[in-house]
Amino acid sequence: MLFCSVIPHSPNIPAPGLILWAWERPEDLRFLNPATTGVAYLAATATLQPDGHARFHYRQQPLRVPGGTSLIPVVRIETPPHFVFPDPSETASVVASIAERREIKALQIDYDARASEQPFYRAFLTELRKRTDRPIGITALASWCENDAWFSSQPIAEATPMLFRMGPRESKDIRLAAPECMTSIGLSTDESWPSRRPSTLHPGARIYVFNPHSWTKTDYGSVLKEVDNWR
Repeated sequence: MLFCSVIPHSPNIPAPGLILWAWERPEDLRFLNPATTGVAYLAATATLQPDGHARFHYRQQPLRVPGGTSLIPVVRIETPPHFVFPDPSETASVVASIAERREIKALQIDYDARASEQPFYRAFLTELRKRTDRPIGITALASWCENDAWFSSQPIAEATPMLFRMGPRESKDIRLAAPECMTSIGLSTDESWPSRRPSTLHPGARIYVFNPHSWTKTDYGSVLKEVDNWR
């Protein structure tokens, strides 16, 4: 069994300080330690349609975790060409229903909203807050976190800056200016982590880690070592 020290973290979301992202593929994570590690799994993808509705594709692949694991369902929002914004309350109702299981600790929304899409995103988050008592987190482009964030007035528990799959002109050594971006960070197993922690990142910030492949016990052990070294 793999062990690591309990990682302190922001209390905004009642989950451990290390979270593994589990994307749309078979994942057997029964080797993880649920006392120190949670799982944020892709639960559904909402694709906005030309007819003004969102088409939901729900997770089809198995996810196995040990008992007591903190779970955070992730809903990905995609906007293909020629889409029309749906009623944000209608979309929020569907997303809120995903978080009804007792072991669900929070919801996370993954939406790379362009500037023109951000008014809809704000309205959606407002409606989602009305429909669930679970904390709401979002993934955030690094550029959103460097300046005055467009989501600063939104009812969210955290905005996780994604410091991987960044553009060629973007640097991982950034200064996080938005308070919502200071309590968590998103990293990946197949890219180097920032050479230093962002200076404004809280000491107990939660770390989310993405893996482009199905997780293995070896991957998990490597991440635990990376976390200990990076902290």
